[in-house]
Amino acid sequence: MASRRYAKALLVSPEGKILILRRSSSAPKRPLELDLPGGTVENDETFQTGVIREIKEETDVDFADDEIELIHAHTAYYQGKTSFLFLYIGYLKQQEVRLSNEHDEQYFMSLDEVLDQFKHPGWRHGIEYAAQHILA
Repeated sequence: MASRRYAKALLVSPEGKILILRRSSSAPKRPLELDLPGGTVENDETFQTGVIREIKEETDVDFADDEIELIHAHTAYYQGKTSFLFLYIGYLKQQEVRLSNEHDEQYFMSLDEVLDQFKHPGWRHGIEYAAQHILA
């Protein structure tokens, strides 16, 4: 059976705000939508290795394995494929990030703002879980 593997991260600033990215207008999927750092996990990667690589590619921020933690896993069936969605949390040492061309804006939002504005259904489950159990 075909499947897709994704890992994203809630990156929390020293001030307690969450880094949200906006996909660029040229993004092949969901242009100009809000996004979390992360993306597709390659077949030869663990979810954790994949999210660390994606964070580096998209924000130029490095995380070690012990600096990022799995907080939610979700499985969805969409368009004939199973998607595995793993959400991690990491704490930024500073707010400075350098975006790749995949994203054109960055925002540091309160948890309430993220819950109000971030609508992607697959990731919203994990954000709501984090709001109730991790960041409460």
